[in-house]
Amino acid sequence: MKYHSAIAGLMTAAFLSLSAPAFAQTPTKQTCGTSQTVTQAADISDLKARAEAGDAMAQTELGMAYCMGYGVAVDTDKALAWTLKAAEQGYVGAEYNLGVAYDNGLTVKADPAQAFLWYKKAAEQGYDIAQFNIATMYENGEGVTRDIAQAVVWYKKSAAQNYAPAQYNLGNMYFVGRDVPRDEAQGVALITSAAKQGLPLAQSRLADLYYLGEGVKQDKVQAYAWALLAADGGDENADKLLDIMDNARALSDDDRRQAGALADQYVAMQ
Repeated sequence: MKYHSAIAGLMTAAFLSLSAPAFAQTPTKQTCGTSQTVTQAADISDLKARAEAGDAMAQTELGMAYCMGYGVAVDTDKALAWTLKAAEQGYVGAEYNLGVAYDNGLTVKADPAQAFLWYKKAAEQGYDIAQFNIATMYENGEGVTRDIAQAVVWYKKSAAQNYAPAQYNLGNMYFVGRDVPRDEAQGVALITSAAKQGLPLAQSRLADLYYLGEGVKQDKVQAYAWALLAADGGDENADKLLDIMDNARALSDDDRRQAGALADQYVAMQ
């Protein structure tokens, strides 16, 4: 939708600044988990030999191969069996992959409680994505009793490892004082870190903040730069903000060139 006046633009930007959707669990549906080496060109014979000898990493990779159909026909039973063997040895990648399987109903019937159990095992070994996933599950009461204090604990652990979605979610919590003491400076710092790593939601949120001067000094050049990056990443709110700024003639041609140069700099930093 196009907005053809500065007043309409400001009203819409204010609405956007209040709408900061949380980043959902990672990965999403139709994903078998994470792999270190297995590809469609994997040496399945070698993987099988090492897996049968008890190599937990090979067992995990073989489970992934059977799940994805890399070098073998898809076989969900074998995918689960090999992944479970590795997870029972405490191999973090397998623990995480089992969490994904139970979370998304891949190779097994979906079971949020089991997903949480396996994610937590991986999280306790320091795996940042698993830490983020159990934080979202604690926050939303999925597979576990809702516990905001624990959600914050695990968001912090994941964010401390520079996992962008955790930084973004935690940053939004601090910025608005949702379930944590309000701290705009900390919120902006976390959102900025996530944005600099290329997370479109964070880039869009930061663009809104710069446009309105919320938590930061108002800077429409910065707002435009971050909105350009977010829109390029598919964020619809960023597209709307760009329309607002263009229709309101918020920037001069020189400002736009400067914003484009800034956006290029931020991309180079990722």
